[in-house]
Amino acid sequence: MRTLLIALFLVGCSNGPPQSGGVGYDDMGCKLTCDKCPVQTLCVGAPYVPACLVQCQTTADCDTGICAIIGSSTAAPRVCFGSLMLCEPTTCSNPQQCADPNTQLKPLPTAGGICGWAVVHCDNGCDSATGSCK
Repeated sequence: MRTLLIALFLVGCSNGPPQSGGVGYDDMGCKLTCDKCPVQTLCVGAPYVPACLVQCQTTADCDTGICAIIGSSTAAPRVCFGSLMLCEPTTCSNPQQCADPNTQLKPLPTAGGICGWAVVHCDNGCDSATGSCK
């Protein structure tokens, strides 16, 4: 049986941001990265409270949440995403698109303030003209 450990290290910003200009913090006082992440996880840091998230290729790889790309680059690694906490305001405009002929990248809901895409498998392929599953 596959066991995946999901460890969230919620550090920095939990009691308000530290003074900006410190080593390892951005100009808004948000911690840039995690202190240490377990194997098979990746750190998602500023503008979010740093968290170690499990790597994935599809949502089937995730014990909880969905497989997603966090950020505004489709080249970013895929991680199991359930929630993240913002440390500083952020906005993005990620268009719906195809990652490959069978995978749609669907923008995450903007209501949560998280910038990224849900990775969606398309049974009948992804239409590159619309970025939607066929």
